[in-house]
Amino acid sequence: METSLKQSPAVAVPFAPGEGGAIATAGAGGARAVPTSSGPLRVVAAAGWISFTFGAWQVFAPRMFAHIVGMRYPSWLLRAAGARDMVVGAGMLAQPASHGWRNTRVLSDVLDTGLIGAAALDRKADRGRLAAFALVAAGVIALDIRAARARRRTGLAR
Repeated sequence: METSLKQSPAVAVPFAPGEGGAIATAGAGGARAVPTSSGPLRVVAAAGWISFTFGAWQVFAPRMFAHIVGMRYPSWLLRAAGARDMVVGAGMLAQPASHGWRNTRVLSDVLDTGLIGAAALDRKADRGRLAAFALVAAGVIALDIRAARARRRTGLAR
């Protein structure tokens, strides 16, 4: 696996999927490369892609998203949440060493949980679909929390 180092404190070196890659970090001990094929960084990448993909779905097809998950929210609200998720996902992919993006993803999960809870109170919501989506969301939240904690295991810069 070929890696390259840059002068900035933490820089993602993009590679095509499956080729591996590295995060270049510099600190008091000098520069080093942390492979992105390691488990914790793969979790960060997965969380970033999931966030970006769900966000794009909400931005570009909000009515379909609402129907499939059983919610009855206005398109503008779903588009706003989707835009937020796309920005956070792109940030996680571009700067996987940044704990700010990962913590922002967890905070947006809190907001999404509130939206799911509010949707459950709507008598016209499809409760079966909403319950299924809540289970999917719980899995994504677990992944996002794991990604947020990945920094400790990899020694990446804060």
